[in-house]
Amino acid sequence: MRSNRNITNIEQTFSGDQRLISATDISGKITYCNKEFIKISGYSEAELLGSPHSLVRHPDMPTAVFAVMWSYLKAGKSWMGIVKNRCKNGDYYWVSAYVTPIIESGKVVGYESVRVKPTREQVERAQGVYKRIFAGKKANPVFNSAANIFEVFALPVAAIIGAVCSIGYLSSFYAQVATAIIFALFGWWAYTRLDKHLAKILRSAPDAFFDPVSAAAYSDASGASAQMEMVLISEDARLKTALTRLSDLTVLVADSAKHSSSLSSQTESSLLEQRAEIDMTAAAMTEMAASISEVAGHVQQTATEAQKANELAAEGDAVAETLRTAIQSLATTVSNISSAVDHLANETQQIMSAAGVIQTIADQTNLLALNAGRPRKLSATPDLSGTVLPLCLIPNSVLKSAPPFSSVKPKASACEGL
Repeated sequence: MRSNRNITNIEQTFSGDQRLISATDISGKITYCNKEFIKISGYSEAELLGSPHSLVRHPDMPTAVFAVMWSYLKAGKSWMGIVKNRCKNGDYYWVSAYVTPIIESGKVVGYESVRVKPTREQVERAQGVYKRIFAGKKANPVFNSAANIFEVFALPVAAIIGAVCSIGYLSSFYAQVATAIIFALFGWWAYTRLDKHLAKILRSAPDAFFDPVSAAAYSDASGASAQMEMVLISEDARLKTALTRLSDLTVLVADSAKHSSSLSSQTESSLLEQRAEIDMTAAAMTEMAASISEVAGHVQQTATEAQKANELAAEGDAVAETLRTAIQSLATTVSNISSAVDHLANETQQIMSAAGVIQTIADQTNLLALNAGRPRKLSATPDLSGTVLPLCLIPNSVLKSAPPFSSVKPKASACEGL
């Protein structure tokens, strides 16, 4: 244990109905501690769990006390004592500790300590015992006070005094002395008889706790009487410890039951919600099935319409092909018509050229008639049937391009005078 930590003279206390509980493994490392122990120690639960229990040991506690405690615990027995513990900030608090081994399957697997608030008388006695131990003296001397001496020798002394006082009433001094001796022996016998009887009772309870050092802290008595008182105190502490364990376990079970109840309520709510969601899912699936059936009908109808559209497209393709052929034929016809129109235009041009030539010839003929003194009127569109035109009056270009006129019979002599 480290003794160089901060220490103060401030005492911390707790109520008498509180129980400070902790448990350790076989090596002394803390495995469990209740809220009351955590609160007064000043450490957090995380700091305590896994740490050696000597973390709260106060340097004013003699190591011999803990040596006795471990000797009992390792032997599978319980131990009880007044202990001064240290808080995290250096303060201290006194406890009446009852430590028991935790046995599973016949094997010690850990230790549990249940602490209650000691009385001031017990604390004062424990301080005196521990001071004597630090001073190298016995923890429990044979006579702690005049009261112990009186308790041991009261009856024998009373017998002696009574015998001496009766001297004046007896005829023989020796008789008086004998009477005194008898009374003294009787008194001593009564005391030893009582002591042996108590020792016999103690031997009948080998598992009871009656360590002399702890007994000195709990009682001013000595010998078998102190041990008997220690047995009664330890057994009372054992019962209280058992009840405290049950109470602590009851709290834990109640908390677990409350938590389980809460979980059950949450589970029930979740199941109800899940059921509602399942119902909604089933309704949605029914609607989905109806929708799928409707969609399947629409798909079938769409397939039929698509088939009809395909057939119409095929018919349209055939019609388009026919139309294309007709358009191509029409284009050919239009092309032919265009060629015919072009040819007709050329023929018309040639006719117009020939009409021009005729007009020129008519003008020349009128001129010739005037010159011959034989006036002759020619129409703008003379009838050329049976008329003989002189070839000299027709230009060569017209003769080449103009169509043959079978009714025109030109004479070369007609142009001789021109």
